[in-house]
Amino acid sequence: MLRINKSRGSAIVVVMMVVLVIAILGFALMSLSLLSTRFSYKFKNDTLAFEAAQAGVSDTIYEIVNSPCWSRGYQNVASVNSSEIWNSGFNLKPVTGEPANYSVSFNSPVPGTPYYSVNNITGVTAADGYFGPGTVPPGTCQIISVGRSFDGSGQRSKRVIFASVIPKPISIFPDFAVYAKRDITFASTVTTDSWDSSKGTYDGTRSDSEGSVGSNGDDGIALQINLGPSVIVNGDVMLAPDSNVSTSLVINSSSQINGDIKVSDERLNLPVLIPPTGPVDPQVKIHDTATVLNLAPGFYRSIKATNGVVSLRSGVYVFTEGAQFTAGSVLQVPAGEKAIVYTLANWDSSGQGMINSSQKPRNLLLIGAGSCTSINIAGSATTYMGVYAPGADVAYSGNADLYGEIVAKSFKHNSNGGVHHDIDLREAPLYSSVKMEVIAWQEL
Repeated sequence: MLRINKSRGSAIVVVMMVVLVIAILGFALMSLSLLSTRFSYKFKNDTLAFEAAQAGVSDTIYEIVNSPCWSRGYQNVASVNSSEIWNSGFNLKPVTGEPANYSVSFNSPVPGTPYYSVNNITGVTAADGYFGPGTVPPGTCQIISVGRSFDGSGQRSKRVIFASVIPKPISIFPDFAVYAKRDITFASTVTTDSWDSSKGTYDGTRSDSEGSVGSNGDDGIALQINLGPSVIVNGDVMLAPDSNVSTSLVINSSSQINGDIKVSDERLNLPVLIPPTGPVDPQVKIHDTATVLNLAPGFYRSIKATNGVVSLRSGVYVFTEGAQFTAGSVLQVPAGEKAIVYTLANWDSSGQGMINSSQKPRNLLLIGAGSCTSINIAGSATTYMGVYAPGADVAYSGNADLYGEIVAKSFKHNSNGGVHHDIDLREAPLYSSVKMEVIAWQEL
């Protein structure tokens, strides 16, 4: 009699089902792996295109900083190091050129090419931009950068970045009570602190902070910030990059720093400013004690005063051969006047001082330029002014307080008065450079 082994048939079915499940799992894993590779491949293409678009924005900003009217744009500029980035993950390269590039077009919009930029930095009226009429205000640049990535089959990804930027001038005054390219010496009792003349008087706005002192460390010279007896710094002490604190900072036992001692990461840009030019009047001299000379803005060889008052008006003064105010002479800026004084040679105001009647330091700015290597400020009068002379050794004496800020090649303080940093000088109408500030950013 024939017998069927049912258990053997069941086993075959089970085996077949297991094989089928394994096959399905294997197929699913293979599909997942392929999908993951595709996602990774797409992510890398998108990242390359996005970084290329970012590079286009950065390079455009660099061009506009150096040339505000720049509007040439870029066309398919290779993104730096994109080959290395690409090959780090995929051994594929485009047919020609780099795996990624960027374009920034300042052309007028035409059908089929909606991505364009508008440079209105020097404009006086609103300009039409990508987002419609009048969308680019005067003094603004609208940048639209298109980044693309490629492989052997052509373009794989495109990313578009929009950025709106404005020029932001960098003040010649770097927010220190005293900042020098080389040595700083406080030889006698002095206190540094800060105030804000735009908000009120010294007594009303005084702060025991931001009276910082710093050195740039130019020319590789061994520098020192020397705080003599009874010096109080209400702020930080900033040493030059790579400084040795133990040798670069000398502190008398009776002095104190009510802030941090820092070593800077980089040197500040302190360019010697280029003065305006024009026809030069003859030398001006006054000797009579009763004389008050109302000097109009303009260009002069030099000025020498032994007595009397030289009164400045609002405007720019250029002294090509410097100035000397000695004995009983006074340089004065009356209330309501704002004078910017360039000296292209040495300056000596060791008479009765420099009087700024408004008591607002930004209303009297002394700029050392050209061949000016020495500025001497003395006298018994309290001084309200900003001094910017990165090529000159500046000395201050006379036992009177200085309200403002000093930027010099080197600085020596021989007075028993204080140095009171006026925060408002950051808004002084003179700038060392310009940077572009991004005020809006998005991906289109």
